[in-house]
Amino acid sequence: MLSELKRTCALLDIPYGRASGVVWHDTRHAAVTNLVGAGVPEVVAMSITGHIDPSIFKRYNNRRDDVQVAAAAQRDAYLVTRRGTTKTIATLPPRK
Repeated sequence: MLSELKRTCALLDIPYGRASGVVWHDTRHAAVTNLVGAGVPEVVAMSITGHIDPSIFKRYNNRRDDVQVAAAAQRDAYLVTRRGTTKTIATLPPRK
């Protein structure tokens, strides 16, 4: 598989090598990040990538701003549905 990655990098004019380009291990990071970003449950993604330890699996999940933005939007949409559903405390009139 390593030779296939090197061949693909050469065909696409992508640098290969630890010092200046892509290495095989980068593909594992990409796989984990993309599985998590797609919403695949962690246990399923771990079975695909072969990770046994969840803490190691989480190290491979690179931060994705688009996923974080989507999560914030999802949270905001939820909060909109919750407005007015909790009891409020009456405010006291200001002191004179």
